Amino acid sequence: MRASLILLGVALLGGGASMCPTPTPPAPVVKVINDSCAWVKPLSASASDTRETRQEIDAHDRAYVANCPKAALTR
Repeated sequence: MRASLILLGVALLGGGASMCPTPTPPAPVVKVINDSCAWVKPLSASASDTRETRQEIDAHDRAYVANCPKAALTR
C-alpha cells in the first residue's frame, strides 16, 4: 500500500512538471547590410586601349549602372 502511494505521488509530481510550458528564447536580431556594390566602380578607357578593350569597359560600365543604380548616381 505504501509503495503504491509513493509511486502515485511520484507519477503526479513528474506529470505536473511536463504540463508547464517552457519559455521560448527571443529570436536573434539580424541586420542585413547589402554592400555588394561597395567594391565596384566604373572604369575609364585610356587612349592606348584597343577597340575590344573599350567595348569590354563599356559593357562593364553598363552592367555597373544596371546592377548598382544608387551607387551609380552618387559617383
